[in-house]
Amino acid sequence: MMRLITAITGIGFLAFLIVAGIRTPSAFQYEANAVLSQQALSQEPLESVDRKILFVGDIMLGRHVETLLERHGQEYPFERIREVLVDYDEIVANVEGPIMREHVPTPSGSTRFSFGPYASALLRDNAISIVSLANNHTFDFGKEGFNETTRFLDEAGVAWVGHPFSLDSEYVLQKKIGDMLFIFFSFNVTNPHFETEKATLFVKTTLMQNRDAVGVALLHWGEEYTLTSNKAQQNFAHSLVDAGVGLIIGHHPHVVQEIEQYQDGIIFYSLGNFVFDQYFSTDVEEGLAVEFKSSPSKTTFLLHPIESAKSQPAFMVGLKKERFLADLAARSPESIRASIMGGVIPFTYK
Repeated sequence: MMRLITAITGIGFLAFLIVAGIRTPSAFQYEANAVLSQQALSQEPLESVDRKILFVGDIMLGRHVETLLERHGQEYPFERIREVLVDYDEIVANVEGPIMREHVPTPSGSTRFSFGPYASALLRDNAISIVSLANNHTFDFGKEGFNETTRFLDEAGVAWVGHPFSLDSEYVLQKKIGDMLFIFFSFNVTNPHFETEKATLFVKTTLMQNRDAVGVALLHWGEEYTLTSNKAQQNFAHSLVDAGVGLIIGHHPHVVQEIEQYQDGIIFYSLGNFVFDQYFSTDVEEGLAVEFKSSPSKTTFLLHPIESAKSQPAFMVGLKKERFLADLAARSPESIRASIMGGVIPFTYK
């Protein structure tokens, strides 16, 4: 069974294996947002350079967020955090809604989202390079709205993964980041017809053909506004790790849920909101960004708590960050609490 440690400690470059039917980024899409200068390359061998991927939560650019864009300019949501974002090789987010040419602003109180054509360029220009589309909103305007979304993302050079109702290999993303090959899966578990056993078999079969790849599952699941995962989430997460997935990132609850290390995988049950127009509680205005930092000798997950003010996220600092991590640790398994409180999870394997 493929394990994450294989991809991290392997010697030299991983073979770029292509599974028949699995979508890879087109020629004009980024291979990385941050490119090392020739000077840096001459000073340090490529094998010793860290790879940095940031995973963030839900992005919703319609409704009141769109009002704020019109009032303050399109850079508004990322003004407090953009300087941090551009430092990463890749940034992965969940985008909650379709991008459409014939866009009508979402009325206040409505949950049928859509965003104008500006959205794809806004993501790209703020270093969001991979987005998950397997959620309960990208089909708010049907198949055509979804297809328009993928076209706009392709044109902007933003890679995408997932479909709200399909497990087809067309919606799996295979991407080489530095010298590591990643296979991203994205599933909308909130779909009442979603079959966890079928999805697990699909993942296992794909990863068995790519044993040196890092398997990443982006899951839309769980109960909204609930700070801990449910048994169904836990069972599915464990089955995916048993199938070869090394990293699971959850979305949908709009709040941050616990972190678990299970066997040779690590599970972030929900990262909460990143850019959203929910202001009714502290929990929905806080999120978690997870930094995957790796070199051939080690992997570390760095935890960056997020605080949002009127749909503008920023990294927490000082006592506020310490308190957030202490609360997150308290609702996570005891075996990982000390690492969470320190904000650094060194990922080792049995």
